[in-house]
Amino acid sequence: TSVESKENELAALKIELAVAKDEAKAAVTKQTNMRKQAQAELERVRTETSNSISEANVEINQRGAMLQQKENLLKELQKKYDILVDEAKKVQSASKTKIAAQNDELTKMESSLKASTQDNGSLNEQIVQLKKSLAVAQSDAGKSAQTQAKEVKLSEQAMAT
Repeated sequence: TSVESKENELAALKIELAVAKDEAKAAVTKQTNMRKQAQAELERVRTETSNSISEANVEINQRGAMLQQKENLLKELQKKYDILVDEAKKVQSASKTKIAAQNDELTKMESSLKASTQDNGSLNEQIVQLKKSLAVAQSDAGKSAQTQAKEVKLSEQAMAT
């Protein structure tokens, strides 16, 4: 019976060994499955991160291009604004020169009228014409300045938007 008990003990140990082997296999399989799941999750996160970075880069590039366009537009509008201001200054200067010349001529004519007793009617008529011309020139200068001011305001409004 000692042999039988040893055989039974050996059988029990074999069963325990088989159970331990099965448990070890199950643990290895479970670890392998967990590792595969972790790798799959890591790959999903990598893909998601890569996609997010790509989308962010596209948006950054789009916004950069839009910013560049706006900067170019601003430069262009500033050039136009500067040109309009220069033109307004030139028109104003030319108007002042023309008005001063007409004023001088009018003054000379008035002096001539006072000094001379000849043809008062003709000189008076010329003076009246010069005064009208002067008034028209002043009006034109005012209108021109107003037109330039409107163009400047329009440019400023365009730059503001």
